[in-house]
Amino acid sequence: MWQRKQTIYLVLALVAICFCLYLPVLGFTPMAMAPETLLYNLGSLGVEVVNKPWILFIFLALAFILNLVAIFMFKNRKLQMKLITWAAIACVGWYAYLLVCLDWSKISQYSVKLGVCLPLVAMVLNYMAFRGVKADEKLVRSMDRIR
Repeated sequence: MWQRKQTIYLVLALVAICFCLYLPVLGFTPMAMAPETLLYNLGSLGVEVVNKPWILFIFLALAFILNLVAIFMFKNRKLQMKLITWAAIACVGWYAYLLVCLDWSKISQYSVKLGVCLPLVAMVLNYMAFRGVKADEKLVRSMDRIR
C-alpha cells in the first residue's frame, strides 16, 4: 500500500485538509474600524461574516473521510478513483460555499490567510493520485490482455 505513489499523494492531501481545519481561512476588517476578524472553518473570531460557517467544516470533513477511505481501497481501483473524484468535488464545494456565503457588504478589507489555499493543494494532490490510480488500472488491464 505505501509503495504506491498515489497513497503518498492521498496522505499529503489529508495533511493539507487537516491544516486547513485548524488554520484561519480569511481575515476581515469590518467597516466600523474594529479589529481584524479571523474566519475559521467552524466560525469566526469577532464579527460574524459567514452565515453558517460550520458547512465549511462539513465540506472539509467529507473530503477528509473520502480521502482516508480511498487510501484503504487500493484493491478496488475503480471505487478508489470515484472516492478521489468526490473528495475533489467536496473541496470545490468548499470554495463555492465560501464565495456564496460571504457578506461583502460588512467587509471593507480582507486578507487571504494560508488556510484558503490548502483545499486547492488537496485538489491538486487528489488529481495526481487519480492519475496514479488510473495508470495502475491501465497497467493491470494490459497485463490481463497478455495472459
